[in-house]
Amino acid sequence: MTEEFAQRKETMALVLAIGGVLLPVIASAFALLVAYQARGIYREHPEYSGSGLVVPAIVLGWAGLAFGIAAVVYAFG
Repeated sequence: MTEEFAQRKETMALVLAIGGVLLPVIASAFALLVAYQARGIYREHPEYSGSGLVVPAIVLGWAGLAFGIAAVVYAFG
């Protein structure tokens, strides 16, 4: 894995997490998947710089997922 690959994953995770506003459950779930993969790459290779977008992507991903689940429960509950 290259550093550029890890940086692309973390950027993609943040974009998906922000996209979780439009499609909360789907985009947030993919954001979490990609963000945790990027975080794993950065943990395996501490020499890589970056990882500044991973934590916000994880936070936004979980928030979007929680919002989506709450919306579904509210709509059908």
